[in-house]
Amino acid sequence: FSGCLAVYITEDKIKMKETIFAAFCLIALCGCAAKKADNPDAWTNKAQSINRMEIANVDAQAKEILSARGTLATGKSASHKIKLTADRDYAFFADCDYGCTNLDLALQRDGTEVKSDTAADSSPMFGWRARASGRYTLMPVMAACANKDGCGYSVQVFESGRVLIED
Repeated sequence: FSGCLAVYITEDKIKMKETIFAAFCLIALCGCAAKKADNPDAWTNKAQSINRMEIANVDAQAKEILSARGTLATGKSASHKIKLTADRDYAFFADCDYGCTNLDLALQRDGTEVKSDTAADSSPMFGWRARASGRYTLMPVMAACANKDGCGYSVQVFESGRVLIED
């Protein structure tokens, strides 16, 4: 971040989504986005680092169990299989690059949606406590991408014994 980003978190006063949005705004205001043309993964890399930092502030023992990247065109989705354990808390994140204005994220089990974030933003996230152990599918859906070749995205999942994101 070259010294242009300082994120201060006070206990239970700033929700995670607001903090990440504020961090994004600070990065843009500081001019850190100037290199976006040189590295299309620049924002997704930074976003993943911010997500790790935010989760560590909530639970330093939380484990990152999925980190994946890809490219999607508008209207397309990807599937990431993941094994979840009953009675464990999870945080799900997705972020997309500079060409994306709307990315959605859904968690499914056996083809049925169990949780999603479909707000019109580029960094969906949600917390969820697994009721049953098993294989789940995390699906990022590119709702709006300005690039004809698609937009880059990343997904992350963190596991903990405590709530990581308050919904």
